[in-house]
Amino acid sequence: LAMAALNNNNPKRTESRKMTEQQETQSPTPRRRQTDFRRALANSRGMTIVELMIVLAIVGILAAVAVPQYQLYTQRSRVGASLAAARPLQLAVAEYATVNGELPPSAVVLSNYGAELDGSAYASGLVAAVDYTAVGSSAAITIHYQSGNATPPALRGLTLVIAPILGAAGQLRFVISSASSLPTKLRPRL
Repeated sequence: LAMAALNNNNPKRTESRKMTEQQETQSPTPRRRQTDFRRALANSRGMTIVELMIVLAIVGILAAVAVPQYQLYTQRSRVGASLAAARPLQLAVAEYATVNGELPPSAVVLSNYGAELDGSAYASGLVAAVDYTAVGSSAAITIHYQSGNATPPALRGLTLVIAPILGAAGQLRFVISSASSLPTKLRPRL
């Protein structure tokens, strides 16, 4: 009994007891939190019709901008993927130019460097054929897109012309030619 009286009169114990009582009153119990939430929910009135209309208008504007941009992005990615069909011809042209110091005079010459003479051999997906043509000192690798319903309307029956350019020091680069019938916004960067 004397020990209990000592513990109750101990200032350190009394201070710690007060602190725990304060913490209990400050931090709500799960039951108290639940009733606070219910009270806040009961006081909530939801969204007004004007607020809902504003939200719908914002979503509509975002959709009007985003959908066309997404369609353009998917079409450009398809065109970029179709460049893979022209890679064998690009490699053959590059090899010929490295060995001979000039652009190949015809597609027949490129067959010695692993290229196919038949342009439809490169057909895949959107690509109907890939051809190589040379006139004088200029040449072109032309990608012909399919005309069928499986091809997106923006690409049906169009062509993408890749021009090899041989520099004075013998360096070869490829550029998209202005002779391409593909719209400028869909042309890839090489």
